[in-house]
Amino acid sequence: FEQSMELAFEHLAELGHRTVGALGRPTGRRRDVVGSSARLAAGVKRFAERLELDVELHDVDLDAAAAEAACHRQLDEHPATTAFVATSTFAATGVLRAALTRGLTVPEDLSIVALSTDTAAERFVPSLTAVTFPSRELGHRATSMLIDRLEGVEVDDHQLLLPARLTTRSSTAPVHRPAKGTA
Repeated sequence: FEQSMELAFEHLAELGHRTVGALGRPTGRRRDVVGSSARLAAGVKRFAERLELDVELHDVDLDAAAAEAACHRQLDEHPATTAFVATSTFAATGVLRAALTRGLTVPEDLSIVALSTDTAAERFVPSLTAVTFPSRELGHRATSMLIDRLEGVEVDDHQLLLPARLTTRSSTAPVHRPAKGTA
């Protein structure tokens, strides 16, 4: 998840975004220092500092309504916000609903990068700029490891992390004017 955050924040920084809301998994799910939520939080902090971004991480469940509420909080408390990173399609849905409620347009007023599958990202309107993971390759490797283990072959117990990929679509654009409707 750290690499996914790096890709998302670098993309937004290159477009001129400086105040960004990040919607992640709830704190209660941060079970240990190697879990995906912990890596997400570490990545957000590190890349925000490196890229000189003002980022607020909001803990939201896999619930569009919770993400929408967090988006409204971000826009109320940080009116200069011009972008969001959503760690699920549920969170992206919440950002889109909050933007609609406030009369903001995506990507003209608010950019969104989501951690999503290509299939889901392409179905949004506008289509989502997304960080995707090689789920097919991960599935193949996991299956191969499981078969080896079942056949008695010694398998190294380790966490398998594969590189993520950013696909730019219609939900991000350069900052060209201050966000409206955020006060």
